[in-house]
Amino acid sequence: MYIDELLKEEIDYNKVLTLFFLDNFNYEYRKYTDNEREQSTNRLINILEYVSTDNIIKLIDSNKDKIKDINPGNIPQFSNLSSINDVLDFVSVAENTTYELIGYYINKDSKKGAQMKYGENHYKIAALMGLVTLQKPFEVTDLGKRYMMLTEEEKLVVRNKLFLQIPIVQILLTSAISDRVNGMDVLRKYLSESTSIRRRSNLKNIINCICENIEDIELNVRIMTNIEWK
Repeated sequence: MYIDELLKEEIDYNKVLTLFFLDNFNYEYRKYTDNEREQSTNRLINILEYVSTDNIIKLIDSNKDKIKDINPGNIPQFSNLSSINDVLDFVSVAENTTYELIGYYINKDSKKGAQMKYGENHYKIAALMGLVTLQKPFEVTDLGKRYMMLTEEEKLVVRNKLFLQIPIVQILLTSAISDRVNGMDVLRKYLSESTSIRRRSNLKNIINCICENIEDIELNVRIMTNIEWK
């Protein structure tokens, strides 16, 4: 696991990033001591703040065979990306919380029946980013706790890189490096037409956030041009 690499005296940064973005299971954190968890998390955040988005994408592209399978559960759905921070704020202080309580906290004006789905969708994207646990009990991970300590500007930088853990995002970006890819065709393999249409804007939003931080103008233009949404 990437934590083991971060605890070594000499860190292989490419190996850390490969394991983090392509072989990350955030629920294994508990097997490490508090000191090991704190040390590895601080080192990871430092790496994420300074590594370029370009390098992460190229690293994922060179390890395409390790990209996890896409399934309906790991295709993001949300109403507002800013709600990710609200999820962390609530889960960090709530005990034995539920999707419904999370949904009520971040969107009190929604109907009661919709609050559970709202909470579930926003919790799950935070989980895909490694900020909260994938399974119950719902908790903020060590990475999530360290993320909460960042300034708003730092959070945006790290958040947009954490999106690169999401399998469908990895597939679309790496495919677009060299060829045209239809995002809707990819969505249709796993979701109904109506659900694909709803998720399309979410994926476009995430990819736009990522591409805003790509320094290589040619790479940026190529990706944005090659991804279609028909």
